[in-house]
Amino acid sequence: VRLQPGDLLLWDGRLVHGSEPASGCETAVSTVQESSDLELLRMALPVCMVPRSFAQDATQLSAWRKDAVAKGITTKHWPHKQRVQGLPAGPDFCPPELTPSMLRVL
Repeated sequence: VRLQPGDLLLWDGRLVHGSEPASGCETAVSTVQESSDLELLRMALPVCMVPRSFAQDATQLSAWRKDAVAKGITTKHWPHKQRVQGLPAGPDFCPPELTPSMLRVL
């Protein structure tokens, strides 16, 4: 799918899909100085939603998700299940400050 700057693509993650590095990014960047010269080629922000009623225990799931955010844990694409992707953030992680409205959607 070819997109232009500012375009928005809505994707159903249940469809078979994959990704590959953007052309020109085949070599590793070895220093922070070099990486500052690179242009942002794309940015993705997955938004995964299901009705809260899909969760077996919505209150317990909400507490688990708040704890995951506080620890810098990345969750999977199933917002109604307790699944993680990778390890918690490192010791320098600074948890985000969440507003009451942000906390409601966790």
